Amino acid sequence: MIRIILEALDHWLNHHDPRLAETLRPPITKAGLKKYTDAVGPFHFPQEALTLYHWHNGQEASGELFAPYRFLPLDEAVPLYQEMLALNAQLGSWNPLWFPFLDFEGDLFVYELGTPPQPDTPVYFCPSEDPDLYVWTRNLTQFFELILALFAQGALIETEGIREMDPDAVDRIRHSLCPTAHYSGKREIEGVTYFSKFATAHWPSRWKEVGTQDTTERRQRSANRALLSVQAARTQVRRGVLEEAILQGTVARLSGTLGGALMELSDQTGQIPIFCPPPIARELYIRASYEVWVERVNPATLPNLFSEAMLVASAVQPLDPSFTGLQGQG
Repeated sequence: MIRIILEALDHWLNHHDPRLAETLRPPITKAGLKKYTDAVGPFHFPQEALTLYHWHNGQEASGELFAPYRFLPLDEAVPLYQEMLALNAQLGSWNPLWFPFLDFEGDLFVYELGTPPQPDTPVYFCPSEDPDLYVWTRNLTQFFELILALFAQGALIETEGIREMDPDAVDRIRHSLCPTAHYSGKREIEGVTYFSKFATAHWPSRWKEVGTQDTTERRQRSANRALLSVQAARTQVRRGVLEEAILQGTVARLSGTLGGALMELSDQTGQIPIFCPPPIARELYIRASYEVWVERVNPATLPNLFSEAMLVASAVQPLDPSFTGLQGQG
């Protein structure tokens, strides 16, 4: 089915928007595809995705197939996927089954890789400044059926030189194709139509299986970190001997911007200011208790707003609500 939709999309673009059609790259060959399938092992591209890249292997930098989103060629999508896996090793904010195929300034559309290979895959919208990702369509066929319908109905608009699909038309057509899908920053989400990037307990079982493996590996890599009290951490920072550690405490103060947050972590021995990057900052709540994996701060990399931070957080894990006091040493 997806092959028919893609052929129809090609026909429409060649006749009605040849400049956009010219941004589409040639199909990838079977031989060319192998290095990318090897790169995502032990996972597999769904059959729909293989058909997609045999249609066109992404777009040139000037292309916006789902304006303003660009269809990523595999030579960009795979390194981006690997970059997100590296981020996951530090922050736990990415599942190895999520593979990006459209991008606009860090906001991504992703589909699922499979273990074993699957015929099709859900598509999710993954905003960079949002702790959740959202069910967009049931599969890639529906996604490209949506794009074709938007073009055919004249939903591509241009405002001050910026091209985008009319949001009302996107919602209307998408919900006719996939009534259970939903995304809005202002309306209540009903049903299982979104997932937290961090609240792994609510992930589908297939995500949990690979996500749990990754969390275990991350904890094993951090097994050499000492569990310190806040006072001991402050002392080691002042002496210049602290490289990494684990702290446990309660958020006494929290302030920040889209660029991150400054958390004042408190235990029975005192308080310490910690810079938290955006993915971590979005998971924090005032007066809640956390285990925080911290590392030495490089002041040159911190915005002025966070210059008082003594440490930077690389991961956080909520503590049981019964947590009442000092666990660290020193």
